[in-house]
Formats: sequence, C-alpha cells, structure tokens
Amino acid sequence: MGRITGEEENATALVANMTQRMEEIKNKTRDVKRPTVAHVTWHDPIWVAGSGTVQDEVIEIAGGENAFSDIKDWGTVSLEEFIDKNPDVIIVSVGHGVVGM
Repeated sequence: MGRITGEEENATALVANMTQRMEEIKNKTRDVKRPTVAHVTWHDPIWVAGSGTVQDEVIEIAGGENAFSDIKDWGTVSLEEFIDKNPDVIIVSVGHGVVGM
C-alpha cells in the first residue's frame, strides 16, 4: 500500500514498528498461563472466530488460546457447545446492524 500511495518509507516504518510491538507482546506473555478466549460476533446463532481468522491470530499473539480453534475460519456453535468450552475470557464485538443485543 505504501508503494501505491507514494508513502513506502512511512509504510515500511509502520510495519517495522508494528512487528516490534507484536514481538514485545509475545515476549511478555510467553511464560504466562494461556487463558482460553472466545471471540463472539453474533448471538443468535452464536458466531465465533475459529482458526485462520485475524481474531485467532490476535488472541495467540496476546497470549491466549482460542477456545474455538477447532473451527476453521468462522462458525456457529450452540449455547451448549459454548458452555462446554467454558472460556476464561469472552470478547464480544458488534458492528453495523446490531440492535438490542
């Protein structure tokens, strides 16, 4: 993108900075107990981020373990499945069109 926008130098610096920050986070969380994390994007049905998603990667970088890594990409789970996973941390994100959640 930096090359396309004529900002290659700034883009290169930004990528280097982000890479350094991610490595610092990985180093800080390397030896901690990894909590299981569920990232939910919808409630009916329950949509979760599985392996291969950006959210899965962020959870791993931050020192967590995706509770739904057995699901490829995005998927739905029943309330029973969700309860059975019993994640230590639940992240719920909402976007455009979510009303009354």
